[in-house]
Amino acid sequence: MAACFAEADPSAPGGESVARLTQADVAAMGREAISARLSKVLERARDNYGYLYNAYPMIEAYTSGWEPDHPIHAITEFLNAPEFLEFGRRVIGADTITKADAQATYYARGNFLTRHIDDGHENERRAATHSDLPGVGSRTGAGF
Repeated sequence: MAACFAEADPSAPGGESVARLTQADVAAMGREAISARLSKVLERARDNYGYLYNAYPMIEAYTSGWEPDHPIHAITEFLNAPEFLEFGRRVIGADTITKADAQATYYARGNFLTRHIDDGHENERRAATHSDLPGVGSRTGAGF
């Protein structure tokens, strides 16, 4: 699980990049450095733009072999099965779909989601969806 947020980055597509900080990253940065970065995130949020939440990158975890017995990998496999990908191609009318990327997201106290650019890192995203976990999302805001 990592903290995720959008940062202004003039050299990145769309003028922003996604920062993903693990607990080890946060510990290594120290309180002052992480506070400065989060201050900028909150400053953008005052203008109703950005997000801050915790996420587990499902495709990266699956392809990198993280926690090989974790049950979330079954969801990743389902979303990338040929039948589901074909369903997605037909629903959105895009024959070029090659994978369904996913992340498990957890919104803790103080996390938020406002307006943001949701095109993917290289403008490759064709569609997005969100699903709450029954009995979990209503209490914690978890989703994938």
